[in-house]
Amino acid sequence: MSRLQNLQAELPALKVDALLVTDPVNVTYLTGFTGNESALLVAKDHAWFITDSRFTEQVKVEVDNAELVLHTHGC
Repeated sequence: MSRLQNLQAELPALKVDALLVTDPVNVTYLTGFTGNESALLVAKDHAWFITDSRFTEQVKVEVDNAELVLHTHGC
């Protein structure tokens, strides 16, 4: 079981529906992503990797356990 799957399995015991991971060290630990400017939203059965378009190609190579969600910066 992966680190992310282990975390997902613990969510019901923690009585939370989801967890937002924003610390880059923790995002790397759970996904393998080595860039910055990212977050990870983890639910029991799904995970979303949130970053901007600068990291699209890097995410495709490094992250295989979460769905990519691109955010845009407001003007």
